[in-house]
Amino acid sequence: MPYLLIIIALLLLTLIKPLRPAKIIPKTLVEAHDIEAQHAVESLQKALHFPTVSYEDSSLENDQVFTDFQAFLIERYPFIKEKGSVEIVDNRGILITLKGKDDRRPAVLMSHYDVVPVNGTWKHDPFSGDLIDDRIYGRGALDTKGTLISICEALHHYFKTHDQLEKSVYLAFGGDEEVRGASAIKMRDMIHQRHPELDFVLDEGGAVTSDVFKGIQAPIALVGLGEKGFMSVTLTVHDKGGHASMPARETAITHLAKAVRVLNKNKQFKAQVTPVVKALFEGLYPYSNDFKMRYFFHNYFFFKPFIKRHILKTGGTLSAMMRTTQAFTMMAGSEAINVLPTQSSVGINYRLITGESSSEVLEKIQKALKKLPVEVTCGFKTEATSISSLEGPYPFLQKLIEKTWGEILTVPYLMVAATDGRHYHQISNHVYRFSAQKMGPLELSMIHSVDESILRTHYLECVQFYCHLVELHS
Repeated sequence: MPYLLIIIALLLLTLIKPLRPAKIIPKTLVEAHDIEAQHAVESLQKALHFPTVSYEDSSLENDQVFTDFQAFLIERYPFIKEKGSVEIVDNRGILITLKGKDDRRPAVLMSHYDVVPVNGTWKHDPFSGDLIDDRIYGRGALDTKGTLISICEALHHYFKTHDQLEKSVYLAFGGDEEVRGASAIKMRDMIHQRHPELDFVLDEGGAVTSDVFKGIQAPIALVGLGEKGFMSVTLTVHDKGGHASMPARETAITHLAKAVRVLNKNKQFKAQVTPVVKALFEGLYPYSNDFKMRYFFHNYFFFKPFIKRHILKTGGTLSAMMRTTQAFTMMAGSEAINVLPTQSSVGINYRLITGESSSEVLEKIQKALKKLPVEVTCGFKTEATSISSLEGPYPFLQKLIEKTWGEILTVPYLMVAATDGRHYHQISNHVYRFSAQKMGPLELSMIHSVDESILRTHYLECVQFYCHLVELHS
């Protein structure tokens, strides 16, 4: 009987907080600047005309197109030279310095103007900038010429009525982000040499989205506090080869297939609730109208295994935020159907969770494959970044988001893709990732894919966000 009473008492305790009504998301009045909407739209359309495509093999790039885009930006926005200075860094980076009345701790606003190659069959010319059915089409509309031009339009608007910014701002626009961003590192070093202390750094990343958490009807703004590491690994098997009509029992391909199977079944990359994921949960579930969600997350200590299993089974971004991911992406073998390969290989892309190093991941791979004749080599790698603070500039960004979109919930998250912003964690504790755009499943499917485009209204909201930032950064 005493045990039953204890169990009942514990059960009642788990119900105390979940039975309370969900928190109400504050309604903030949306404020809008009187921007030149037509000028802003035409600016993005013109920017999308330039096929600034980055390639792993730089000999495939058209250097003149990048130079032409740089000239276009300076010509389109006279404030760049009239109110500040511009430096072309490593041929690709555009570093614009806008000195304010207070030059002690500038902010750094980032974006990139290079784009990935065109793939698939597009309905519209990928470098047209066409406005069709309220969508502006073109490679880079979402990733990230839309953001870059929004920043410039906001400053264009500001300098119509102001002679100088209140606080200094750097605009660090990369032209090689899609191929690992060498110019971003040089721009970071230049900025750090001139200003050892920064207010904050803002790069691409999170977006405004809906229907990502059960029971929350309002839009949610995801602000990245850090990003996962990146690691490329190649598995190679060497063999004597031969004619396909007389195959050995084991070949380079069969050994490689076994290696892939072993790694694909390996359970070494376990899910973890990192501080960022915990902050995301805590920022969301009190506002959910779904009782089950509030019950499970309010009592996370008891239901932790169940929640982790559910998230991993569901997949998607939340699952990727909780563990190091492993994706088999490239394979190579014989060049002829009737020839056994003397060498076969498979490429694997790892995205490293915060707290797990590339050396630890490599050790796990080697341990799992130690009984197989497989050579493991590590190529390009970056470690997971540190996690930026939720204090200081974060509430400021939250205020800007509310001014732009009104009734909205702002929460932190971990960026699962790679950005130029990762380089700045070495010099600042306030590096954030927010693309200031509404993105649903359609937009997310367009990034690096066919028919990339942005709704005109969503693009103009991005301009408004940066107008608020420029006005209130004081």
